[in-house]
Amino acid sequence: MKNSIRRLILSILAGILFMTHSATALNADSPHYLNELSQNPNVMTHLDQMIGMQTTIPRMMDALLAHPEYLGLTSEDVSEPETIQLQTPFFVPMIRGNHIEDNLSSLYYPITNKDGSLLAFAILIKHSGDLSSTISIEFAPVLDEFLKNRAPGSVAVVSYEGLSLMAVDSSFNVVYLDGTHHQVDPERLRSTLEEVFIKRSVEMIARQQGNPSARLFPKPMNAKEVAELYSSETNAMAASFYRDKIEPHTSDVDAMMMRLAAAQASASQTRSTVKPSSGVGDYLDGYQTVTQGTDPICWAATIASMVRWERPDRYPNITARQVYLSIRYDQDYTGAHDWEEPLDVLKILLGSTYFPKYLTYYLDESSVRTVINNEDPAYMSAQGSITGRHATALCGYLSYSDGSFVVRVMDPNQGAFRLSDRSYSNMFRYQSGGQFFYWDSTIRLLYS
Repeated sequence: MKNSIRRLILSILAGILFMTHSATALNADSPHYLNELSQNPNVMTHLDQMIGMQTTIPRMMDALLAHPEYLGLTSEDVSEPETIQLQTPFFVPMIRGNHIEDNLSSLYYPITNKDGSLLAFAILIKHSGDLSSTISIEFAPVLDEFLKNRAPGSVAVVSYEGLSLMAVDSSFNVVYLDGTHHQVDPERLRSTLEEVFIKRSVEMIARQQGNPSARLFPKPMNAKEVAELYSSETNAMAASFYRDKIEPHTSDVDAMMMRLAAAQASASQTRSTVKPSSGVGDYLDGYQTVTQGTDPICWAATIASMVRWERPDRYPNITARQVYLSIRYDQDYTGAHDWEEPLDVLKILLGSTYFPKYLTYYLDESSVRTVINNEDPAYMSAQGSITGRHATALCGYLSYSDGSFVVRVMDPNQGAFRLSDRSYSNMFRYQSGGQFFYWDSTIRLLYS
C-alpha cells in the first residue's frame, strides 16, 4: 500500500513538474511579481515571458522554420509548419544535496511535430536582469523515446547539482539527457530522488496554483503563428527595458498583456500579422557534431570538431578521446581553466600554418561574420550559471533587419547544433545540461 501511494503521489507530481513546474513567486495575481526584476534579476517573471513571446521566441521559431539546416534538421522536418506546435513551457528544478531548488532562470518550450513527437526545445533565459533565448534539438529525441515508453504525465525533467539533466519516472527509472552523468552517483541519486520527491510532493503540487506559464499558454500554439507574434515596438521597448534595468509600472505590464493577447488573437484567428523578415547569414555547411560522451572533455570534443573541419584530409574522424590523448594529459585534466593545453593541441593537430590566438572576450558581430565568412570555426568558452565552464564551437550566424544577431553553436554535451541570440546587453547565452552558459572568451584561428 505504501508503495502504491508513493507511486500515485509521484506520478501526479512528476507530470506537473514536466508540464508546468513554476512557483508562486511568478503568480500574476500577486502585485509583487512586478518588482521581480529589481529583487532577483535571475528569476523569470510573467512580464519576461510576455516580452519573450513578442521578441526573442518568435525569432527562434522563424529560424526553425526558415533555416532548419542550422539546427541539423531538413526542410522535410518543417515542411508542414502548421503542424509544428509550441507547447506549454516548464521550468526544470534542481536537486542539490538532499533538497530541491527552483531554477527559474530558464524556461523550456517543447516543440512538437505533426506526430506529437518532440522535435526541439526553445529556451528563454533570464540572467542579471537581461533576456535572451536559444533553440536546439538537444535532448528532444532521447526524452521523446523515454516518454513514449511511459504512462502520460509520469515523467519529470530535473537537474542534478546543475551538472546533469535527466528525466525520471514515478518508479525512479532514469534516463540521462546529456553527457555529464559521469558525475552522478547512481545510489545517491535514487536515495535523493525518493527523499526529495516524496517529502515535497504535496508542497510542490500546491505551488502550481496560479502558474502564469499555464495561464499564458493554456493550449499549444502553432510555430508559424508564434513567429508572427514578433513586435518591433515591443523589441525596441525591451532593448531599453533590459539594458537600462528600468523597473516596470503596472500600466506598462497591463498594456503589454493586452498587446500580447491581441497579437495572439490576430495570429490565431486571421493570421494577418506581418511576419518579420527571416534572418540572413552564413554557416559552415557540413560541419560535424562531436560528442564528449560521459567524459568531462567538452574542450577536446570542440577541438576535434574544429580539426575535422580544417584538416579533413588528415583527421576526418578524430574523436574527443583521441584529442584528449594526443598530448598525453594527466587523466584528471579537464582543460576547463587552462588555455595553454587547448592552444597546444590546436597547434599540433593543425600544423605550422595556423596560429590559434586566445582572446579574453567573446567575438562581436563583425568578428563573427569575419570568422564564418572566412570558412573557419572558433572555439567558444563560456562560464556556467551554477558551476564550471563549457566549450563549444562557433559555426554560423544569422542577422535580422531589426538588428538582432544569432550565432550557431556546436555543443558537444548533446552533440547537437543550437542557435543563440544576442541579449539586450550584447551577451550570448545558451542552455546546456542543467544550467546556462554565457560566452566570455575565445580561441580564434589565424594563419601565417
